[in-house]
Amino acid sequence: MFKRQLIHPVDVEATEVQIYSPSTPDDTVEEFYRFGQILFSESLQRASEIDRKLTSMLGWSVAALASLLVKYSRTPQLGVTEKALILVAVISAFLAIVLASSAFKTRMWPSPSEQDWFREDLWNDAKKLRRYHVISLLLTRHEHIKRITRKADILRRVEVLLLAVGVLIALLLIF
Repeated sequence: MFKRQLIHPVDVEATEVQIYSPSTPDDTVEEFYRFGQILFSESLQRASEIDRKLTSMLGWSVAALASLLVKYSRTPQLGVTEKALILVAVISAFLAIVLASSAFKTRMWPSPSEQDWFREDLWNDAKKLRRYHVISLLLTRHEHIKRITRKADILRRVEVLLLAVGVLIALLLIF
């Protein structure tokens, strides 16, 4: 019945024309506004969840790297296979740390300004103001989704690298 949910952004300019059209009922605009608030809240929650997972992956990556360096830096008798496994594991853990850290790079997330909120030319028209705020929510959500998608892509790479580190550590324990 429902297809897998994917992000299908709308054409903001076309949507803006429809929102401001006199033929669009106020009840419809109100529903768009209500649903926009839900979607915006959901995107903030999703961003928070991805940040939580990235934090966890960063911690595990640092722990894996530290464990590898502490344990194997003091082991003088290592075979070629063990040295290769350690090197690949260390590189993988280091790359996971770099990627996770890059996802946390401090950036200002876009949000409507107070001039958008208190739009001077809309003070006397609550209906137009509501329509304007629907578009503001839409534009801000689009920008948030771009950043969330970028972080999620980085998270997937970090997870793969951390899995590789785990497999390599398991192989080292076997040898």
